[in-house]
Amino acid sequence: MSWTLRRSAPNAPITEAVARARLAQAAQAGLIAAQIDYAQMIAPDARAPATSQVEAGRMLLAAAEHGDPRGQYYYARWLRDSPAGPRNPTAA
Repeated sequence: MSWTLRRSAPNAPITEAVARARLAQAAQAGLIAAQIDYAQMIAPDARAPATSQVEAGRMLLAAAEHGDPRGQYYYARWLRDSPAGPRNPTAA
């Protein structure tokens, strides 16, 4: 299951701000899919602020440690590419 935000949801007419807040809550509650999608939302690429990069890395590590394949993949990419990460291809 993915929590990725959509601009329109046919059965949930909520604003994007509400959807983002709910995704953040779900990620903080420890829902693995939400952690991955929240990390992708706050730090979609290397241009995101350093604080967002660090938070994304923390969320992705939590997902990866729970054995989620998406979490492992995105955490490895974070290790390799993020300016806030170690940029360690071997660890990735």
